[in-house]
Amino acid sequence: LALSVFAWGPLLAPAYFFEAHDAKHSVFFLAEFDQTFRDGYLWPRWAPDFSFGYGYPLFNLYAPLSFYAAELVHLLGVGLTAAIKTIYILATIGAGLGMYGFVKRLFGRWAGLLAAVVYMYIPFHLVEIFVRSAFAEYVALAIIPFVFWAFTELVAAPSRRRVALAGLGYGLLALTHHTSFF
Repeated sequence: LALSVFAWGPLLAPAYFFEAHDAKHSVFFLAEFDQTFRDGYLWPRWAPDFSFGYGYPLFNLYAPLSFYAAELVHLLGVGLTAAIKTIYILATIGAGLGMYGFVKRLFGRWAGLLAAVVYMYIPFHLVEIFVRSAFAEYVALAIIPFVFWAFTELVAAPSRRRVALAGLGYGLLALTHHTSFF
């Protein structure tokens, strides 16, 4: 956990990286998600304020799980931008923990630690937050090591529980980012 601080530490700054490609979109998407969720739609489909007020079927096209996570943080009283930052931080830590567990299973504790640190600091991960600000894709990158780990366990010793865990991980990936899922 301590080794992950430098990857997500800049997110603690009071400003947000609005120069990043989709940084504004992540916050705008969450605002629309929040509005429709509070209006009673448990699976928001329509972003009513987009397209000059005509609305847009954003969440029919964009997988919603990362926004559900951010919405949960927002409902706990955290602002929209801080909710996005919080999920980025949790996804960074989760990616490291998932990669640690997956590689530890295959090659041992020290290899798992090295893989976790490398995975959290790989340039693509940092570009995903601070340049592209690809929110859903970044959360998917945190789920992928858990999917690999679950399927590795399933192949090693098949059981109904392991089938369920592998299916759950793969399903969460599908609900997080379609392209990563495919």
